[in-house]
Amino acid sequence: PVPTTNPGPTTDPSRTTAPSPTTNPSRTAAPSPVPTTNPGPTTNPTTAPSPTPVPVPVPVPVTYTEVPSKSGSPTFATPHFVGANTPRIGEYVPVQVRCRTTGDPVADRNPWYYLVVSGAAAGRYAPADNFYNDGSSSGPPNNVFVDTNVPQC
Repeated sequence: PVPTTNPGPTTDPSRTTAPSPTTNPSRTAAPSPVPTTNPGPTTNPTTAPSPTPVPVPVPVPVTYTEVPSKSGSPTFATPHFVGANTPRIGEYVPVQVRCRTTGDPVADRNPWYYLVVSGAAAGRYAPADNFYNDGSSSGPPNNVFVDTNVPQC
């Protein structure tokens, strides 16, 4: 027997695939829009940087030293005798006050109070009648109702 070789598949010219149809230019779809990105604000390289803000100094409130006489002084949340009258400022204990205001008069009809800003009574009002009010820090009580060097609230 004579061996035969298989020449492989043969191509029949009548069975070839047709070339793909050509595209008609009048019927092409519009190209898809190209997505855009926002580049953000542009910077001008010639613009100088903003100056660093300079802090504004906060003025320190002025305070005045007042000293109660031998009886010390009660303190109140308001100058109108509302609520407890504690803490009490001890006798001859200097305190810092910010200002003076009027309120309910005490027994001798003195209506002046100090806003205390130091010690345990800070933020409370003390009747000015219990203080020397003249720069003294000891001795008998006097008849000076209020230190007029202390500004009004």
